[in-house]
Amino acid sequence: MATIASNKVLPAGGATTHDKAKHGLPLMMLGGSFFPFEAMPAWMAAAGRWTPNGLGVATLKELLYGNVSVTALGIGVLGIGIPATLAFVGAWRRLRSFANA
Repeated sequence: MATIASNKVLPAGGATTHDKAKHGLPLMMLGGSFFPFEAMPAWMAAAGRWTPNGLGVATLKELLYGNVSVTALGIGVLGIGIPATLAFVGAWRRLRSFANA
């Protein structure tokens, strides 16, 4: 089954593999998945720490090293939870509009 979105037919999964890589790969690279923050220029590391992926990586490092603070854990949970909740609500509303059409 295919979905029609933005005047092109997409596979049942939604976005094409190219679309996923185009948007996800730079965020993963900036967020510390491929390169540690310590190896990045200071401006890039500062920006990368505020991506949802970067917050997750930084919080996971703190948990693994045993020096996690409640503040850092809260920031990580909010930094990942708020965008995830917004994405879920947006997708749910969008799907409901298709169902009612």
